[in-house]
Amino acid sequence: MEFEIRPAVAADGAVVDRLFEEHLASLGYQPDAELDADMAEFPRAYSGASGRFLLALAPDGQPAGISGIREGEIRRVYVRPAFRGHGLARQLVLRLIEAAIAGGARQFQAIISRRNDYMRAVFQACGFLPTGLTPDHLKMRDCEILLLTPPPDPTRPVVVITGGSRGLGRHLVGHFASRCNVVFGWWNSEEAAVELAREQAALGHWVWPVRCDARDGNRVAFLAALVNRVAGPCQTLINNTGTFSLKSLAEVDPATWQEELDTTVTAGFHAWRAFAKQLQSHHRSRAIFIGDAAAEQLRARRHSTAYYIGKHGLVLLARTIANENQQTGLTCNVVSPGVLPNSLDLDQPGIKANVEFEEIAGVIDFLLSPAADAVSGSNLIASRGWNV
Repeated sequence: MEFEIRPAVAADGAVVDRLFEEHLASLGYQPDAELDADMAEFPRAYSGASGRFLLALAPDGQPAGISGIREGEIRRVYVRPAFRGHGLARQLVLRLIEAAIAGGARQFQAIISRRNDYMRAVFQACGFLPTGLTPDHLKMRDCEILLLTPPPDPTRPVVVITGGSRGLGRHLVGHFASRCNVVFGWWNSEEAAVELAREQAALGHWVWPVRCDARDGNRVAFLAALVNRVAGPCQTLINNTGTFSLKSLAEVDPATWQEELDTTVTAGFHAWRAFAKQLQSHHRSRAIFIGDAAAEQLRARRHSTAYYIGKHGLVLLARTIANENQQTGLTCNVVSPGVLPNSLDLDQPGIKANVEFEEIAGVIDFLLSPAADAVSGSNLIASRGWNV
């Protein structure tokens, strides 16, 4: 569904008021003259270099949503239930961020009710970090503050890591954080993502967690647009997603089969498709897919069969990308680890860790170096010869 998003003007006052009251009622609130003074002064309260108030209209002209920003605080974001599920709320927030950055804003804040799970998820998909903090105002004790801070040094290269909150991805975030602006995606691991961001901030590093379902092409495309606007064009993409169920082929159900495919090769396709133009805008850029030491070995795989099919597929995808970009400064490769310290099958007979996270990071460092400018379309297996 295509929406028209435009700045709201004084003539939209009645429509904006109606949607705002609908928003409050949906959360069980009543208008408050003190807390809602900005709406009484609409649209003047949202004027200024970094202020903006937006109105979204559905294709048939119906009002679909509103959003505003003033002094770096994003406020009054509401999408009517009938129009949810199309990414409208994310687009409203992104438009506000774009306007505020153009106006000179360098930090963004959102205060949301703890009852508002929908908007909390939207803000996390827009890269706002939950702080766990509550506003000082007594009437807002049931609210939470979320923050988004663009990189302090925008000249650093931008690295995007999907599946970055745990395991190998988490290690790679820390590995690159001292010299790059690192954006990492997460989906079901909020606690780990927040912990990682705070851990790196304590070291003086800027890393940015963004909630994104790598299986959903629309969400990955939004992630790419968000990264481009807030951090700058991605120069290195590391796709590190994959569900490993350990179910045998006889046990696996269709949903698990699809998830293993979607989180491996399909996620890789979405990531490439979303970030391709940003990568191609650099004179030297890298796309790296994290594979598996079993990739390209067409032998029986009794457990997580679809996962291995997806990892085989990543090699073919990477080689196709490499071939299509051979006259550019972009290279695309697969790095295929052996058994890592967090592998799920370590308790299986004959399985033990044979490669460390830092060793995989070293292989990626090589691929990022000028020494690897001619290396593209390769599958680099790092397993000490295991499973070859």
